[in-house]
Amino acid sequence: MKMKEMLKNAIIDALNSHKLDEVVLRRYLQQIADEAEYNLWFFGHFHEDEVIEDVFIAMYDEIVVAN
Repeated sequence: MKMKEMLKNAIIDALNSHKLDEVVLRRYLQQIADEAEYNLWFFGHFHEDEVIEDVFIAMYDEIVVAN
């Protein structure tokens, strides 16, 4: 089963059970990080605003306007 299909199934299961399969999601996001070219990676979850290694941006209260 392809990763995209696995994530879709995990999201559907999460909506049905109110719990997301974190392993599937983490694998999917890691695959994107490994294969994508990016200058900045924005993410949430940690309830703080912080820049990590000048590339990864943890977002919580901060608002960023995309151009």
